[in-house]
Amino acid sequence: MDMDEDDLELMFDKPLTTASAKGTSKKGIPYDELDANMVKLVQALNRYPGVMTVGSCGGHEVITNPSQWRAGTWYVKFTLPSGKFGWYLLEHLAWVVNEDYRGSGRNVILLPTSAPPYLNTVGQCLHFVIEGYGGENPDELAKFLDATRKYLTKKRR
Repeated sequence: MDMDEDDLELMFDKPLTTASAKGTSKKGIPYDELDANMVKLVQALNRYPGVMTVGSCGGHEVITNPSQWRAGTWYVKFTLPSGKFGWYLLEHLAWVVNEDYRGSGRNVILLPTSAPPYLNTVGQCLHFVIEGYGGENPDELAKFLDATRKYLTKKRR
C-alpha cells in the first residue's frame, strides 16, 4: 500500500483505530484461536492504522510445531504499508519498543525479518517481529503501545 504526502496527512485526520475489534485479527484469524496471552498485544498492534499482524506465539511448555517458542518467550510478527506512512509507523514503533520500553529494562526487541526475496516475491518479504524473553508479559507491552499510540502524529513542518 503506497501512500503519498496527501494520503499521509489524511490518515492522521481519521481516528487511530481499526475495525479489528470485531473478534478477529486483521488477517481474519479469530482472536480466540491465538495463544491467550498474545491477544491483547495483537489487538494493540492492530489498532495502529496500517499494521497487520500475521503471526504470533505466546510460548509453550511442550513444542509441537516449528512456529512455537518455549514457555517464557513470545513473538508477534506483522507487516507495515510500503511508502512514507509505513516508514513513519516503523519509526514510531522502533522508538516505542526499542528505545522507550526496552530502555526501561524490559526484555523485548523489535526486529526486521525476511524470507529470501530471490526465492519469493521481491518487495513483499519484509516483516517485523517483536520478541519477548525472560518471562516478559506481552499484556504490559500492549498497555504501553495503547498509551503511546497518541504520539503517532502528523509530521512537524
